[in-house]
Amino acid sequence: MASAVVLGILYGMVALGPALGFLMGSALLSQWINIDHNKIPNGITTNDPRWIGRWWAGFLVSASALTLFSFLLCTFPAKLSRDINETTQSIDKTQSTDSVCALGQAATRRHTLPKLSHPTQCKSLCQISKFKDIFTSIIDLLMNLTYLLIVLINSVESVSLFKSIN
Repeated sequence: MASAVVLGILYGMVALGPALGFLMGSALLSQWINIDHNKIPNGITTNDPRWIGRWWAGFLVSASALTLFSFLLCTFPAKLSRDINETTQSIDKTQSTDSVCALGQAATRRHTLPKLSHPTQCKSLCQISKFKDIFTSIIDLLMNLTYLLIVLINSVESVSLFKSIN
């Protein structure tokens, strides 16, 4: 549920970002370039080819907003605390001490690593299991219909934008 909300917010911002940028650009370009000189030279209007709008102000507004939001992001903790009941349910007790998975808790749904008989097996076993996990993850992604549709929509959107530019 949370990932759907985040995905919706992401696509909403992708749609609203350029629209807000164009609105800000049109508002700033309709003003004369210099802030301290509000007096526009004689005979120049916004429709004149000699008109120079305040093109640089959009960069300042965007940079200020990004700086403000970056300071807000810095106030978040490095790690969020989890509910102890949720943590104990997510860790598989059989693999928490004897497995390579205990090193990084890398085991997910079907991506479990075999138990080690000797500690020297760790290096070769880790490299082999990484390749197996990569292929398993790729198969999981290809079987996820929602993910495939989102990739397809983004691809079609990118191609249509690229063709409209050329």
